[in-house]
Amino acid sequence: MRISLRNLACCWTGFTATVASGQSLRFVRAGTAFDGFFDVSGTLVDQTGNPIEAGQVQVVALRVGDGEVSDRRLETIAAISGADGGFRIRIPRHDVGRRIDAVAVSVSHADYASSVVRISVPQDRPASLRLRRPRTLTGTILLAGRKVSGARIVGVNDQVVSDVGGQFKLVVREGPVLSERFLVWAEYCDEDGVAYTSETIACEVESVPTTPATLELKRAAILRGRLIASDGSQLRKATVYGYVLKGVAVWPLAPLGVNGAEFEMRNLPYGRLNVWADSDTQSSLLYRGRGSNVVAIDITEPDTEIMDFVLQPKVHVRGRASTSDGHPIAGASLGLFSPNVFLSNRSSLFAPGAPLEVTSDAEGQFSVFVHPYGKAYLQVHCPGYDFGGAHGERRFSIELSPGSVHNLDFVGRKIEPEKE
Repeated sequence: MRISLRNLACCWTGFTATVASGQSLRFVRAGTAFDGFFDVSGTLVDQTGNPIEAGQVQVVALRVGDGEVSDRRLETIAAISGADGGFRIRIPRHDVGRRIDAVAVSVSHADYASSVVRISVPQDRPASLRLRRPRTLTGTILLAGRKVSGARIVGVNDQVVSDVGGQFKLVVREGPVLSERFLVWAEYCDEDGVAYTSETIACEVESVPTTPATLELKRAAILRGRLIASDGSQLRKATVYGYVLKGVAVWPLAPLGVNGAEFEMRNLPYGRLNVWADSDTQSSLLYRGRGSNVVAIDITEPDTEIMDFVLQPKVHVRGRASTSDGHPIAGASLGLFSPNVFLSNRSSLFAPGAPLEVTSDAEGQFSVFVHPYGKAYLQVHCPGYDFGGAHGERRFSIELSPGSVHNLDFVGRKIEPEKE
């Protein structure tokens, strides 16, 4: 299977590919045969050059030209550094149709900050991978000028509590979203049950402030909203999603389930917040960029007035997979991918284009609702059946107009096993 991609990042079951403009790459699907092995070796050292024992080096991707290929099976390939810091990994060679020229590895140790490093292959000499001690953010928590003990300081990958003097020390580690930056804010609840939060602070992981920070607590912010369908009716059940932002740093809040037309998001930190709402068949999440119904809100006061979130009807993709004589094909996989559209809430706000895959049931039926707007590319396949495309997989595209219904029927020809 060969697909030419331009200016987009995409992924599908079993593999991920990121391809620069004008490049083409044959995807690696789970189940693709390996073609031999090659070794990657090196040494883990600290900032002063001393060897690091018991560090983990794990393969995360293979680099091919200007693209990267990852396979879920790579996640099990790792090595632990010895007393001299040395490691060696034997990696299966994927049949990607082009020469593999680099390996991306994740390097981690309990006492050091993790990092991802690319190692060129074939190696002319063992790699030297350097880890640094994690940086620490220190500071004070204040409420009306008074130092507060017992406040919770929320970081991307860690949380700590301020001591009796209102001081805190938070180890800054890389996070899963835009991991080179981090966000921190404080939360506190007094004896009367009144909640307080601070404004968010953000900085680069590589440039944590050396001077102590001050987080001033205010009464925790509340955002109130109302869910309205595009036809003007009020929705009774939905989920509200939010991301805290500071510059380009970002961190997701826990989704809020809503069982009424109005909702409240409580105990919010102060600063910029991106919010959208979603139900089984309606969504306010449209397009990243122009036409987006993601609402950007600056939280500056404890109470933010009610805002209307207008939800559009989702796109309904449904159909049946069967043989030419009408027998259902159970377990057929329909994959949907769009480079710009959030197809489902499993997609990250800052990583649109994550694929969505549904499987036909015992009757060959499948049904899924996806966020509207844009275009989606579809691919159907099932082991043992030929649906008429390359490698027995049929591919095509559909427009994702709000409220549209796509009835798709796929006819597969059973592939008879080759006789010896």
